[in-house]
Amino acid sequence: SNACGMDSDSITVRVLEPLVASAVLDTTFGCIPVTIGTTNTTVGDDPTYLWTVTPMTGVVITSPASAEPNITFNQVGTYKVTLTASNMLCGTTMWMDSVTISDDPGVMLTPIPDFCEGGPAVTPGVMYTNQAYIDQFSWTFHGGVPPSFNGAAPPPILFDTSGLYSIVAHVSNACGMDSDSITVRVLEPLVASAVLDTTFGCIPVTIGTTNTTVGDDPTYLWTVTPMTGVVITSPASAEPNITFNQVGTYKVTLTASNMLCGTTMWMDSVTISDDPGVTLTPIPDFCEGGPAVTPGVMYVNQAYIDQFSWTFGGVPGSSNAAIPPPITFNPSGLYSIVAHVSNACGMDSDSITVRVLEPLVASAVLDTTFGCIPVTIGTTNTTVGDDPTYLWTVTPM
Repeated sequence: SNACGMDSDSITVRVLEPLVASAVLDTTFGCIPVTIGTTNTTVGDDPTYLWTVTPMTGVVITSPASAEPNITFNQVGTYKVTLTASNMLCGTTMWMDSVTISDDPGVMLTPIPDFCEGGPAVTPGVMYTNQAYIDQFSWTFHGGVPPSFNGAAPPPILFDTSGLYSIVAHVSNACGMDSDSITVRVLEPLVASAVLDTTFGCIPVTIGTTNTTVGDDPTYLWTVTPMTGVVITSPASAEPNITFNQVGTYKVTLTASNMLCGTTMWMDSVTISDDPGVTLTPIPDFCEGGPAVTPGVMYVNQAYIDQFSWTFGGVPGSSNAAIPPPITFNPSGLYSIVAHVSNACGMDSDSITVRVLEPLVASAVLDTTFGCIPVTIGTTNTTVGDDPTYLWTVTPM
């Protein structure tokens, strides 16, 4: 102001409040795909904003320069969310938070090959999906030792008796759960065993078999020793028929095996016979008072004859031996020797006649012991004894 008048003017001085970046996320955990909202709580004047996420793969920020954008996550991971607030006068300030994005967990078990009872402990193979984000691992081993486990890597499990067992794996997190199971098959060891319909037969004979083998997954092989004259229908079948066409003693073998439990064998013996036979050799005639005689004999299937029976008209009167004793026949006459043989397949017999000759005693009667020449004298032969031949002589001639 002065004597002439006055004037005035004014200005406003604005002191800006410093910026302090701050925000709140709707959540710091989500399951893909998930959109997380933001609440901006920054204080201070004239802010400009920039929202960023590290890493950005699979992330969409609606209006990164807006105050409160939505952030969409499409991949599993752990992310750093940053809010930068700034102005030209007060500078820049930053706020950060972490977000974990997960998905349904997954578990897949690898099958365990069958194995034989008494085998070692087994460990199931396992593959996880999103393993880093699984909160809980739970295992049950039905019938095994141990019976359960909590952890990502299961321990070796012992299944000590044959049977079917199950292994079950459960996994879970806030996004969901999954499970998988496998069956463990422990094979019963093989013990070969069988029953033959009979262990004796008469050719030709077919013998049936009953297979009583115990154990899992057997393959079979039937053999007979010796094989000559033997026919096995389907030697690799469980219960074949076996036909025998020749006499003999045979060993029947059943072999049961599998790739895991090995091989086991069962054996039995079979005797195959036929009708027995006997043939006696004739004994030449001989004179009364001669030595004891032994009949010659030939047998058919002698090894399989169960009974020998002899009757003699002489001394001794009988025998039950394969080889008869010497026999005395007295006095002269006709005698019979009879041999009987038998077994389960049949019987046979043969006989011969023994002729013991009466000793010769020459004797005769002349019609007269005196005559006048020429004279013819008749003879009466009174010789005793068997099979004589005669010769008359006169001395002098």
